[in-house]
Amino acid sequence: MNLIDRCYHALRGPFAGIATSLRNVIKALEPEFGGSLHDAATQSGRPYWLSIPLLAQQAWTKGRADRKRATVDEALWGQFCLFMAFRMQDDVYDAQATSPGLVFAANHFLMEAQRAYQSVFPSNDAVWDTYRTAITGTSAALLTATALQRSAHFRPRALCDAYERIDGVLRIGIHATCAIHRQRGTAELLDGVARHLAVALHIDDDITDIAEDAALGRWNYAARVALGDTARGSDTGGSGRFELLARVGHALLTTDAHDRILRTALRRVATAHRTALAGSVPGLAQLVHGYAQQLEHRRQFFLAERARHLGTNHAVP
Repeated sequence: MNLIDRCYHALRGPFAGIATSLRNVIKALEPEFGGSLHDAATQSGRPYWLSIPLLAQQAWTKGRADRKRATVDEALWGQFCLFMAFRMQDDVYDAQATSPGLVFAANHFLMEAQRAYQSVFPSNDAVWDTYRTAITGTSAALLTATALQRSAHFRPRALCDAYERIDGVLRIGIHATCAIHRQRGTAELLDGVARHLAVALHIDDDITDIAEDAALGRWNYAARVALGDTARGSDTGGSGRFELLARVGHALLTTDAHDRILRTALRRVATAHRTALAGSVPGLAQLVHGYAQQLEHRRQFFLAERARHLGTNHAVP
């Protein structure tokens, strides 16, 4: 199954008026989601929320293509549709979408996700409780995170808690895959791995998105940690926003803020790795270790940049 091809097919007809905007959204996802879902050559570029259920399925079928694999494919198509729905809604909400009409395309994906899961699970299956809880939880967490980021005075831990809940809608596919293979007891372990990875990757993304988020009037986790207590009583809007952003940049280059931010992300990945080792899914711990290596590489890069900026000899702590 090719998720991108199926995505284009699902949107034929009713959205001609926003065709260009839709194509742009989908095209941007091709590096992560292009190619066959089961093609080993494309696995390294997959997001964790697809890689985890695919690794679990491979373990339980020993790589054989059977009827259950086709059923999991349909569930993961539903998972991808949920991702698309929330991504489009979030882009419209943040005024980053090229067309506000994308919110209606998001509704289409939301209904397609429900159709996919209805084709797999009866209405009384426990997966539906996970499905409904995740959708409402993600919606509430997105609003919570936005409210926190409108101020530079929140507790960083509170935003981490919101990040964990935001990705709840991306963990439905894990529970669905476990249910299809009658491995429901493994779902919580895999969910735990995914939860910690989610927070770590949100934190990492925040470093890159500091300026972009600040332009939208939002102070993400990385900016908040960099500001520390200096944010209290500061004006977070208007000209005050630019002053705070300058202080964030100065802190990242002259203090250990960058290191502390990435160490927090690395601790989350370490917890995910320990959880993965406690399970019996081959390749899962290796997947998590790959994320740890990426973050550690970034940490070392920023340490070197800070040392260069300060004109000191670089010594890795």
